Amino acid sequence: MRRRSAFLAVAAFLAALPFLLVACGDNDGEDEASQTLAPTETLVTSSPADLASYRFEIDVWIMPSVLDTSEAPSGLSLDKPITLTIDGERLNPDREHAHTTANLNFLQIETESVTVGDRMWIREGSRPWEEGGSSILATYVGADFRPSVLFADDVGQYDLIAEQLRSYPSTEESLEGVPTRRFTLDQEAFYKLFQSDGVVLPTELNATLSAEIWVEQERGVPLRLEVVGVDEASDEVIRLAVRLFDLDTDDIEIEPPA
Repeated sequence: MRRRSAFLAVAAFLAALPFLLVACGDNDGEDEASQTLAPTETLVTSSPADLASYRFEIDVWIMPSVLDTSEAPSGLSLDKPITLTIDGERLNPDREHAHTTANLNFLQIETESVTVGDRMWIREGSRPWEEGGSSILATYVGADFRPSVLFADDVGQYDLIAEQLRSYPSTEESLEGVPTRRFTLDQEAFYKLFQSDGVVLPTELNATLSAEIWVEQERGVPLRLEVVGVDEASDEVIRLAVRLFDLDTDDIEIEPPA
C-alpha cells in the first residue's frame, strides 16, 4: 500500500489523460504544410468509435521532477523518466487486443488483454491468461487508456472538442498522403479545450504545456495528438504521443485466447 500511496501524484497525471486522448493519430510520413486555413464552421467530425477497425499506439514520457514526489518510494529515481507504452487493435463494436508496458522506475509492469463482448482476459508478463479480474497496473496507474474506453466514457466529448476547434486557425497538411487540418495550441488554448472542468491536470504540475492536433479533413477523424510540457528552463519534462492508424483495415482478427 505504501508504494501505491507514493505513486498517487503520477497516477493523478496519468488518470487525466483520457481527456487528452480525444484527438490522436499517426506521425509517420508527414509532409510540409501547404496552406494556412482560417477558422471554419464546416469542420466535419467523426469519432474512432464510428470506424470498423483501427490500430493504436500511446506513449507517455514524464520526468518525476514535475510531480509532487514528497511521498515517493526510495526506488523512484527523480532524474529518470516514467514511461508508459500501449499498442493494440480494435474491431468495433466490442473486440479489442492491447499490450501495455509501464516503467515506473521502482516497478516494471507488462500486461496483455483481450476483450470480446462483455468478456475480458488478461495476463501479466508470461503468466497464464485469466478471465476477469484486474491487473496490478490498474493499482498503480488507476486509468484505462484504450481508445474504446476513452471515447465511450462520454460519447459527445470528441464532438464537443471538434466544435471548439472550429474557432482556431489550422494548417493544411498531409500525413502519409491523407489531407488533414493541423491545429497548434498554446497552453491557454489547450486548457480551454481540454480542461473545461478544471481538473484534467493536477494543479501541482510544474510544466508549461502546448499541443498539436491533426484531424482528417474528409471524415474529421483525429489522426494524431502530441502534447509537450517544458519546465522553467525550457527543458522537456512531459511528452504524450497518441496515434491511430490502419483505419478500417480488414486484416485484424481478435479471438479469445486459447
